[in-house]
Amino acid sequence: MRIVNRILGLIIAAALGTLAVLVIIEVIAFYTNNKTPALIDYRPWLQWADSTSWSEKAIAIGGIIAAVIGLIWLFFELKPARMSAAQAESVTPGVETYYTRGGVENAVRSAVDRVDGVQRVRAKAGRRKVTVLATAGAREASAANQLRPAVTQAAQERVNSLQLLKAPKVKVRMLTARK
Repeated sequence: MRIVNRILGLIIAAALGTLAVLVIIEVIAFYTNNKTPALIDYRPWLQWADSTSWSEKAIAIGGIIAAVIGLIWLFFELKPARMSAAQAESVTPGVETYYTRGGVENAVRSAVDRVDGVQRVRAKAGRRKVTVLATAGAREASAANQLRPAVTQAAQERVNSLQLLKAPKVKVRMLTARK
């Protein structure tokens, strides 16, 4: 979403810059060319604005549309971004230590991969939780469920060993091997 924000910001900045240049040109032309427009004939818009009252439907609809667009934009701006780095406790004063999201995922994945009976592991780290998807070597669901405590313990111990300031919750999902 941050890329979209940057593109929208660029478009809005370009539009405002263009509008500012047009206003400057029109103001200079107004005072130097006998009060006639230079590039844009704004007189019909000015007459419409003079004859339109604030209580007309066009004004109300335009205001509602602008408010809805603004609220939608505000919602997306206030929505927290995905975790890109998690801060860890620092052993050296004045030095901040961070793990990337991929680093947390790799650490948990490697810890769970060492559990006997686990065939394949995927991990996904978020702001509040780390989701582990482990595939057991056995084809029976009961065998996969027996591995769940060991997988959960390995993942939790690895998250704890990272000493993150806001340690995420570990969620484990077990799958059985394909037939």
